[in-house]
Amino acid sequence: MVAALAESWHQTLYKILCTIWREGSVPPEWKNRLIRLIPKIPTPTIDDLRPISLLEITRKLWFSLVLAVIKEGLSREGILSNAQHGISGGKGTHTASVQFINLLEEANLNADTLFYSTWDITRAFDSPAKNLMVQAWIRVGVPTRVAHLLVDLDTGGKSIVATPLSQRIIHRRGINGQQAQQYFVADRGSMGSYAKRCYSLH
Repeated sequence: MVAALAESWHQTLYKILCTIWREGSVPPEWKNRLIRLIPKIPTPTIDDLRPISLLEITRKLWFSLVLAVIKEGLSREGILSNAQHGISGGKGTHTASVQFINLLEEANLNADTLFYSTWDITRAFDSPAKNLMVQAWIRVGVPTRVAHLLVDLDTGGKSIVATPLSQRIIHRRGINGQQAQQYFVADRGSMGSYAKRCYSLH
């Protein structure tokens, strides 16, 4: 949709984004997210649902450019270990799995003993303290102002679980409606069998 805008709208949007970047502040709407729950198994319980955050599109576009520059710098300067497969271009679980399989096969071929452990951290992305996340960005060379901006994007916003009721309220009043928040907190039935309540989180 953004690509289909007229050139004059592109210029206007770009100027607004540049102002946001210079001032280091973001629109309140950028902090909000709609949560969709994706089942991991055919008949899930609440613990078998993977939350997927849907963000405002201009936020995603703008900060994808920022993160692309950061990732390119991390790669160019060799800041991340070669064993790091997250946030690395061309790497992911598929490349880490190949390395792991190679280790297993080599140990088996040489009759070596291999010890390994696996970890699954609950809420791995949103559990670290905000100040720790800022310091983590700074540690790898991200400017302090940008580090704070990246972390503050997810501070003070609203997360709304997508249910039939919440979708109707958002459609009528928008995601910021105070009355809508009360509906979400009071909603007990619209999430069906996979949850008990729907909260608007601040």
